Amino acid sequence: MTLKSSLLFFLVLVGSVHLSAQDPVVMRINGKDVLRSEFEYSFNKNNNGDIRSLKAIMDYVPMFVDYKLKMAAAEDAGYDTLTTFRNEFSMYRNLQIRPLIADQGFAEQKAIEYYNNLYAETEPDGMVKVAHILLRVGVNEPESKRIAIKNRADSIYQALLRGADFAQMARRYSQDAASAANGGELPWFGKYRTLKEFEEVAFAMTNGQLSRVFVTPLGFHIVKKIGFKHLEPYSQLRSSLIAKMLASGLADQGADARINQIVQASGYTLTAEQVMQQLTDEQTARDINLKYLIQEYREGLLLFEASQREVWDKAAADEGALDHFFRLHESEYLWVSPRFKGLVIHCADKDVAKRVREALKKQPEDLWENIIETQINTPSEKLCRVEKGIFRQGDHQSVDNVIFKQKNAELKKYETYPEVVLEGRKIAQPESYRDVKTQLVKDYQKVLEEGWIDALRKKYPVEIKQEALKTVNNH
Repeated sequence: MTLKSSLLFFLVLVGSVHLSAQDPVVMRINGKDVLRSEFEYSFNKNNNGDIRSLKAIMDYVPMFVDYKLKMAAAEDAGYDTLTTFRNEFSMYRNLQIRPLIADQGFAEQKAIEYYNNLYAETEPDGMVKVAHILLRVGVNEPESKRIAIKNRADSIYQALLRGADFAQMARRYSQDAASAANGGELPWFGKYRTLKEFEEVAFAMTNGQLSRVFVTPLGFHIVKKIGFKHLEPYSQLRSSLIAKMLASGLADQGADARINQIVQASGYTLTAEQVMQQLTDEQTARDINLKYLIQEYREGLLLFEASQREVWDKAAADEGALDHFFRLHESEYLWVSPRFKGLVIHCADKDVAKRVREALKKQPEDLWENIIETQINTPSEKLCRVEKGIFRQGDHQSVDNVIFKQKNAELKKYETYPEVVLEGRKIAQPESYRDVKTQLVKDYQKVLEEGWIDALRKKYPVEIKQEALKTVNNH
């Protein structure tokens, strides 16, 4: 090895060691390093206590490891290759990155164009800033009402002459809501940017002057002139104009311009998506919080997909497993008080209520809702509104009144459904897993998740760097 190559190897090695010391690996999960900065980002965001507490840090480690194990499983399952995932993640990443990569030359060009147009519109006449009070007059307003509105405007004008505060009067009386909230003040404007009658008054006044009441097609105005100026040179407005261009949606156009430039410069060997990822890597290399924010969103999408497939959907859809789980743990779902199992039916009138009772008589409970929808309600007329459930005392006013005989509970009636019918029965304990399904599904999901985590811990190697963890938030 030559002296030059040996020196280069040494410098690279030293640089790597320096970076490792600055941001050491705190754990390795399925062969992937987790840097201290990543662990700190997650821990600090999810911890409301003392972020320097070593006990709190160590207590957080198992939760973080489980989270990363799920990420490993999701990636192994290829969930990150799903079109739905890629589209949603790209949309979020672009939302964060595109404003940062907009081609400044493109934004500057648009800012100059905007300035030149503004200059052509305002110079040499300049711009004025005024505040106004507007009392609106409709096009077809009768003369008597026009006179009444004019008299009111004159009264406001006289109050201003006697020293009333213009901004307060504008807030109280002006019918131009947008400017009234700002004391009547309007943005700076040049000639040919507003009504001719309004413009003539505004430009003819001196600073601080109060106009008499005058009329435009909108109604009666009183104007106070605040200032006059010529347009500032571009150099003075440059930063604010570029920011304005980017905020107005040109950031997207600017980002497209930069991406297209790089694609063209590569001879079209790079795709727009590849360029976008390169630019994302550049931005996140400079901003570690941005890096972990985007990574957090990516992993959140993967966690949702994996949890839905491995836990949530399985728990909700596997009726046989739910029934078996209920039988094994039936004693844990006993009630301390009876429940009403059935329907609370709100009916349009007494005749409908009578029809409902007759239609449901001697029919199986599981057919009741269908009978109401097919024999009582029609596509064009909904004569009944049905609430189905298992109600304990205190859950529903009508159930408390009719079933539990609570004197202080009144029937819950609606204006369009004044009659109430209760069909069902009081039961002492759950008769099947369906009677406690909501809680049962939650409990079964917890069991499935615990089993999933146990399997992942056996499948994927986890290495914890205890000494490096001691430096979290302490370096």
